[in-house]
Amino acid sequence: MVQSIDDARRRQSPGVGRVPPHNLEAEESLVGAMLLSRDAIVAALEAQVAPDDFYKPAHGHVFEAITSLYSQGEPADPVTVAEELKRAGVLDAVGGPAMPYILATLQPGAAVASCGNAGGPGFAATVLPFILRGVAVLGMNSVQVPIEARRALWSRLATDLRPRGLGEDVEEVTLDTLEPALDAIVEGRARGRWLVRVRG
Repeated sequence: MVQSIDDARRRQSPGVGRVPPHNLEAEESLVGAMLLSRDAIVAALEAQVAPDDFYKPAHGHVFEAITSLYSQGEPADPVTVAEELKRAGVLDAVGGPAMPYILATLQPGAAVASCGNAGGPGFAATVLPFILRGVAVLGMNSVQVPIEARRALWSRLATDLRPRGLGEDVEEVTLDTLEPALDAIVEGRARGRWLVRVRG
């Protein structure tokens, strides 16, 4: 049976336990090409690729960041895409797939902090960024940090280290609406930041 892409999109509700057809390498190749070439962005848009077409939500987030920057006339490179993902509150969700490209494009002696990799804990990279350019990956483990030190850091994150645009794109949920919100996150439909209101 032959069906249109639109028909397939409308029927994207596979049975429980059934994995829909997908190709993660093709997804990574597409977003990688889009980071390297505006022509690849144009081709993807002409083909009507959408963020929901990606099996892995992290790839859809990167795609959406690239196309958002393109539509604003901004360059889509690792730095601007990372900023767009940070602004949208999905940088931690990307994790693994973005890390090799970020490492390869950092300036000598630069460091990247990894504070969450919901997109996957692993990443494919060589030792070259580390030994030839002195690039560092800084991991964060708050489990061993005393609560007083955590509170001091949280205080700074709320003041002088507060990211720009943090209050933008915030959706508020309650404990009553939390379950559908979590389902949206797992399904890759969540965008921006979510605030859980625990008191009326």
